[in-house]
Amino acid sequence: MVLLHKRKVAAVICTALLATAGVVNYINHTESQTVSLELPQANESYDETTNYGEAKYVSSDLSLEKSRSEAVSLLQSVSENVDADPAKKAEAQGELIRIAKDIEKEALAEQILTEKGFQEVSVFLNSPQATVRLKSDGLTTQELAQIRDTMKNDAKIEPQNLKIIEAK
Repeated sequence: MVLLHKRKVAAVICTALLATAGVVNYINHTESQTVSLELPQANESYDETTNYGEAKYVSSDLSLEKSRSEAVSLLQSVSENVDADPAKKAEAQGELIRIAKDIEKEALAEQILTEKGFQEVSVFLNSPQATVRLKSDGLTTQELAQIRDTMKNDAKIEPQNLKIIEAK
């Protein structure tokens, strides 16, 4: 049995995850998706309470979850494969644990930011990186500081590794 070095194992796992992400991206962009919206007649007015861009916001969250689920499935198959190298199994199990911790931190950060008054908060962690997306008409420096502090203290994400996206 050939003993693979840690770098080779990491390279194989990264390549597999990248290939999975590529396949998911290809599948998502080749499927025909039709969205129909009932537009008001010329004599009617738009409902100002309806957010016509909301479907895209929800769709991107589902796409991230789908990609993550497929990556987890791949890692689980490696960790449960009886023929897999023990080092690969350990690496896959470590990655599964990291993903589980990221999911837990995401839920906590979303809850805290929502309690602080932010609307439609969505947090995605891929340690050590994080993306926070929320509905806003423009964030003040105080609000940005609140988001950075929450992510640093509760999700353990350094400010230089944080992206904040405003959805209007």
